[in-house]
Formats: sequence, C-alpha cells, structure tokens
Amino acid sequence: AGVAAGHPFNKDINEGSPLGMAQMQGNYANGERQSASARYLRPVLDRPNLRVITGALVKRVIIEGNRATGIEYLQGGRTETIHVSREVILSGGVVNSPQILQLSGIGDPADIRPHGITVQHELPGVGRNLRDHIAVGVKQRLTKPYSLLATLKPLAMVKALGQYLLFRSGPTAVGGLEAWAHLKSRPELEYPDLQIYTVPLMYNDHGRDVIKEEGFQAVMNGSKPRSVGTIRIRSSDPTIAPDIDPRYFSEPDDLRVLRDGIRLTREIFAQKPYDDFRGSEYAPGAGVTSDADLDAYIRANANTLYHPIGTCKMGSDSMAVVDSSLRVRGIDGLRVVDASIMPDITSGNTNFPAMMIAEKAADMILGKSTS
Repeated sequence: AGVAAGHPFNKDINEGSPLGMAQMQGNYANGERQSASARYLRPVLDRPNLRVITGALVKRVIIEGNRATGIEYLQGGRTETIHVSREVILSGGVVNSPQILQLSGIGDPADIRPHGITVQHELPGVGRNLRDHIAVGVKQRLTKPYSLLATLKPLAMVKALGQYLLFRSGPTAVGGLEAWAHLKSRPELEYPDLQIYTVPLMYNDHGRDVIKEEGFQAVMNGSKPRSVGTIRIRSSDPTIAPDIDPRYFSEPDDLRVLRDGIRLTREIFAQKPYDDFRGSEYAPGAGVTSDADLDAYIRANANTLYHPIGTCKMGSDSMAVVDSSLRVRGIDGLRVVDASIMPDITSGNTNFPAMMIAEKAADMILGKSTS
C-alpha cells in the first residue's frame, strides 16, 4: 500500500538511506530477543573479575578532590561502599545517570544546593538536553479478522505459549511490528523525519488497554524532535524519583511533523491493497481533518516510544558533560557509558546505538581507542 501511494520500497533500512517502505528488522533469533543482558552479560557471569550485585540502588559517587574513588549504594536497608583503584563507570541510563551525578554534587548548583548537597563540581549540562521520540497512532478498523485480537482469548494464549515453549514458533516467537517506513513529512527534506510502523491490533496506553474490535494501527514518531527537556533531582534521597520534564511539543514543528504523518498514513490506508478489508477509521476519526483538530488529538494521545537520550551529553561546549572519551569533564576516574551521552537523538531506535556506545567505550577503557 505504501508503494501504491508513491513511496519507494527499501529492502534493507539499515543499509544506506532508510527512506521508504520496509519489512521490520529486529534483534531476535530462534524466537528470543537478543538483549544486552543475554548476549553480553550472561555468557561471562562466571568470570573471576566480575561481581554482579542485585537489589541495590546507587546513592552517590564518592568524590575525593577531583577524582571519583568509589560509590555508595543501598541494599537491604543498609548503605554499602565500594572503592575503586581505576575508574567508576556510570551506566544508569538517561534518567538515573544525571540523577546520580546530581546526588554526588556534580551538575548545576541550582539543582543541587536546594537539597542540602555540597557541590563537588559545577557542570551545568547535567540533566539538560533530554530528547525523546514521541509517537501517536492512526487506528483503522478491519472488516475481516486479520488482527491479533483472536490470539488474546484464553485458549488461544495457552496454545501460543505451547507453540513457543515446544517449537519456538507461533505468534509470540516474532515481534508484532511487521511493516515499517521512514518517510519525509515534506518532499524537500534531505532525510526522512518520520518513522512509522504498523501493529496488527488496536490499543491505548502502550498496550495496556486493548480495543476489542478487529483493527490495526500505524504508530508514527518524528525522527528528529527539536523539543528539549530536563532531569532534576527532587531530593537528596536516591529512592525518590527525579523530576522528568520532557517538554514535548515545546517546539511547534514537532507537532507539525506528526500532523503531516497522520495525513501521509491516511493516504497509504486509502490505497487499493486495503480495499478488500478496510473498515472505518477508529481514531482520530474520519471527521478529524483540520490542523487544530489533529493537533488536539496528538496532544491528547501522544506518548513516549522509550527512546530518551542526551542528559549527560558528549561534547566540548559549556553544556557538555563528558568528553569524546566519555570521561566526565573536570572529574578524574569517572565515565558515563549509556544513551545519555548522545548529543542528539538518532533517527531510529536507540537500542543498537546504546550497545555501540558500550562497545566503543570498552575499547577506550582498555586503551584500544582514544576517542
């Protein structure tokens, strides 16, 4: 249908330009997702120089002078301490890495001092530059039972579980995202700014609320959002979640991109390949066509795709937190290795880029690469 609407077919979105319609690719094999835990951590758990501590929460990085010398963490209601001889490597993620730095006295003094924490090192970029892919869906009814709705009945779920456990086959052995596209919201753009994927089911609230009708949906996000948010601690207590303010749509063009994406999706759904089973539009609804009405729908229904980045960004400007070797600027013996170091968001999913960052960081830590 996308090709019928005039979009090119792309046989491999990971080779060269991602522009066009494509089959979904994913990091799974033999019916199992190839997670970082499964592929990197699990095979080396028996190494003598590796100790995995679970059920623990980092309180702060210990700073002596201008050097990180260890960490404090909570476990079982007690504070424990680990001292290091070389480096502390912080991989808390886009929310927790800046939170831990701020709890350690590293960041903007205005974020730290109100909570009674001594400022160890002023780095105003800690917790800034939060960027994320925000998505919204076009939900389309079907006149034939082609969705996954029937597989959610109790007996069908038991059957699917049996197929997976015995044969690594059936509906649970593959991802539910099949058709994929990277498109341009405006033809004059050099690079796609929309990512669209289809799900053979209609739902709300990240799948927690399944719509009990035959249908499917196209979920789209702007690939290069301009809105920028913040992460700030709310307390010196590490068990209290920080304030997360993504400031979605603070840049109006992010709203425009999704609005254009809805219209592009509707054009694809209107093509002949859907004629035999296309029903009415469930949401936003056929009557929602004006810019104002589409914007209202987007604001009411858009949600995160869980691709946040940037809160400990790499660079050399005044707001950079880490240098090109991922070392925290102004503090010896401390690196950040996770998606928070990305200066800008990738045009696609962030899972593989985060693994690439870790691979590169491993080489730098081992002295195989300088930057």
